[in-house]
Amino acid sequence: MTTTIELTALRRPFIYFPLENQFDQQIYVAARLARLGAGIKMRYSQTTPEVLAQTIKANINQEAKWKPIRTDGAKTAAELVRSHLSKV
Repeated sequence: MTTTIELTALRRPFIYFPLENQFDQQIYVAARLARLGAGIKMRYSQTTPEVLAQTIKANINQEAKWKPIRTDGAKTAAELVRSHLSKV
């Protein structure tokens, strides 16, 4: 999920193929991306070169249509650690 969330945070449209036999990728990652409205989910076993080409052609140069997500998590975590360390 790291790469897809990075692409989402950077507001870069993308196509993704979750691993077909992995619950986390099929359910959790796909559901989170769907809630955000990011990415185009495809199934590797059902995607022909022609379908992939059509999907790319239909979506190339598209702007991100989802709302921006927060990208300050590392800063927030560092501030929390610093505030706790200053109390010690």
